[in-house]
Parts: sequence; structure tokens; C-alpha cells
Amino acid sequence: MKILILVAAIVTVAFLILTLFAVRPRKGQQHIVYKLEGPVGRGVVYTIDGKDQRPVLLPLNFSFWKPRGTSVELTARFQDNFDKGSFEARVYLDGQFVESARGSESEPATVRVTIP
Repeated sequence: MKILILVAAIVTVAFLILTLFAVRPRKGQQHIVYKLEGPVGRGVVYTIDGKDQRPVLLPLNFSFWKPRGTSVELTARFQDNFDKGSFEARVYLDGQFVESARGSESEPATVRVTIP
């Protein structure tokens, strides 16, 4: 029983440390949050700056850091052409809403942000 408590404590401390490092501000960089919302469980493919296509399921939230003065383009489209309906892509910069776009079975959703 003591071993389980010790392991749980170690895992909790490791999680807290990783969480703090993941969200702490980085000097000279801005925190970007990208959200894709739409029909739950639908497959979409997103790209960052036109490369690294990644298939995911809706909804999706992820974040990353970019240096000031750079631009980023995020595009998402349904994974299968027969998917009906729509989804929305939203971008937040340091917690503030910046831009959104709506995608459908025939149109991708593309948002472009220049980091001030």
C-alpha cells in the first residue's frame, strides 16, 4: 500500500512540473491555441504552414509557441469527402480570440495569424 501511495505522489509531482513548464511564458514568444469544433468523432486533417498533415478526431484543442513577428497558417478539412456538415477553426493568441473560419465537406477552414 505504501508503494502505491509513493508512486501516486511521484506521478502527481511529475504531472505538475510538466504542466507548469508547458504553460509558462517563453521569452519573445506568443502562446497560440488552435481549436477545431464540430461533429464529435468526425475525422479531420489539419496542417500547420502547409506541412505535416495530421489526422485527428473532432473536437481538438492544442497549443504551441511562436516567436513574435512570424506568421502561422492553420488549415483543416474533413478527412473523407463524403462527410456532411461543418466545423469551425478558431485561433487564440495569449488567451485572446483572434480569428475563426468555417469548413465544410467542400471547403477547408483556413486561419492565418501574424504574431505581433
